[in-house]
Amino acid sequence: MLWVRTAHAEQTVLLEVAVDASVTELLRLDAEIDRLGTASTLQLTDDGRHAEDRAHDNVFLGKVTGAPANAANVRLVGTDSDWKEWVLFEGVVRTDDVHLVKIDWLVVSDDNGIRAQRIAGTGPSSNNAMVAGMPLVVTFGWGLFVLCFVGWLVVYGSRRGRR
Repeated sequence: MLWVRTAHAEQTVLLEVAVDASVTELLRLDAEIDRLGTASTLQLTDDGRHAEDRAHDNVFLGKVTGAPANAANVRLVGTDSDWKEWVLFEGVVRTDDVHLVKIDWLVVSDDNGIRAQRIAGTGPSSNNAMVAGMPLVVTFGWGLFVLCFVGWLVVYGSRRGRR
């Protein structure tokens, strides 16, 4: 099977980390991202710097832009008030959408310490599955329309021929 992918100039990955109100000791959040062999570290901010962000709402954002990739290695690191670093999340995340990918986490504190868990996003995100299925839906809709129209012509024509 041959896969052809349209070349796009760049892909933006938006990292969004919501910090639960019970987590009061975090001073800083950093994301280490490796996409297509290019590693970068960015500090996630909660200062209203990004258009999608409201300052001081306990939602930290960061953006990285580069060539489109299907996956990225992500490591979230939090620094607490004692300057201890916590690895909150470490793993591979899918970044299938060629334009904008939004990846969301929730940082919680439990008996094992501070950790981040992936959550469903509420904003723009990867919608490849929906876009990929649209031609099938449109084709099915038009096929159903044509079938009904031909059926109507047959019924109407047979009634007219009887007169």
